[in-house]
Amino acid sequence: MTHVIIQHLRSKPGYISSIGFFTCVMGFNFYYAPKIENPQTRYACAGVSATLFQEILMHSIDTLNMKAKALDAFFSSIIAELVSLVFYYPFDLIKTRIGTLDAFMKIYNEKQYQEYGKFLQSSLKFTNFFKGMFLYSLTYATYVAFSFSLFESFLLSIENFREELRLKKLQDKIKNLKDQNQTLDEEYLIKLKEEYGIIEGKKSIEHSRVDIVLASFTSGCIAGLITNPIEYLAVKKQIDENFSIKKAFQRKGIVYDMLVRGNLLRCTYNGLSSITFFLFFQELCLPMNVDITMYDE
Repeated sequence: MTHVIIQHLRSKPGYISSIGFFTCVMGFNFYYAPKIENPQTRYACAGVSATLFQEILMHSIDTLNMKAKALDAFFSSIIAELVSLVFYYPFDLIKTRIGTLDAFMKIYNEKQYQEYGKFLQSSLKFTNFFKGMFLYSLTYATYVAFSFSLFESFLLSIENFREELRLKKLQDKIKNLKDQNQTLDEEYLIKLKEEYGIIEGKKSIEHSRVDIVLASFTSGCIAGLITNPIEYLAVKKQIDENFSIKKAFQRKGIVYDMLVRGNLLRCTYNGLSSITFFLFFQELCLPMNVDITMYDE
């Protein structure tokens, strides 16, 4: 029976638990969160759900690139970030170790019950579930800071560029009409602006999905590239709790491994993961009446 359970965990580590937790959070967010008056709190609720949805959806892709694993998330408040790490990190640690360490199955299959008991006792110790969390948190915080900041900047730049193009087309249209000596009253100008998609006043909280895809994929790739060295050390620490950073830097080829190895897969994973997150985040922000970019909050 134990063998069957372990094999199940090796193939789907933490997956069912994540779905259950996600379902509860989604129920709370869709029923209660839209009624919350504080926009920052509503924004955080949307971020929590979007993060969990993205993690579950990208789980199968993640197992193909365990060394390049990174938590792709953003929450608007420090409380939401800390809570997410406390709940998620043990699952990520278990998943990484089960996916890369065969010591447990070797001990079990050889029926070395004495060593099996010691291994199980040390593995299930509460503090062991959070070993290596400092490096993981550092990776997480750095990734979140770069990912969301770059996303906002890229999205704003793309939208401003499109706005300038629309404005230029409108100006050319008005110039042509004036050259034809046509009368341009205020009502006609308003209709003309609407025709070219120029809305005066407060920015709309609804953004183009194409713009979100472009901005999120680019920001995810760049943030993954920047945080890859820290992620390399974090995963090594998860796999081997006796891993020494000092000794690692003395090993030949460590710089290449940290800066280059796994970057292509990790950047691709983070880019796709970021698209999933921000698209879903946008859909959650709309009913909660908050802007995904928080430009006007």
